[in-house]
Amino acid sequence: MKRIIFKGTEVQLQNVINLISDFDEDRLPEMIIETDNDILLNKLNHYVSEDDIKEAYMKLFDQYNIDGNVMADDIVTMWEPLEGRYTVSQLFDEIT
Repeated sequence: MKRIIFKGTEVQLQNVINLISDFDEDRLPEMIIETDNDILLNKLNHYVSEDDIKEAYMKLFDQYNIDGNVMADDIVTMWEPLEGRYTVSQLFDEIT
C-alpha cells in the first residue's frame, strides 16, 4: 500500500472526497487524517524512547522555552544510538 499526503484544509479535503464519491463511493480508500501535531509527534517518536510521546514533547517544549541548549537526553529518554547527540533545540530543528 502507498501513502498519499494531502496538504490542505478540511474543507478542501471534503471537496475532493465529494468529487470522488460522486463517481463511486465504494472505490474510496480508507482515509486517515493526520494533523500537523500528529505528524510532529510521529517524527519525535523516531528519536525518543518514551511510552507517552505527548508528555515527552511537553517536557522538551518546556525545556526549549527555558534553555534549548540542554542535551535532549537529559530531559527525556532517547533511543540509544541518539544519546548525547542532540540538544533540545537541535531536536526541535530535526522534527519541525
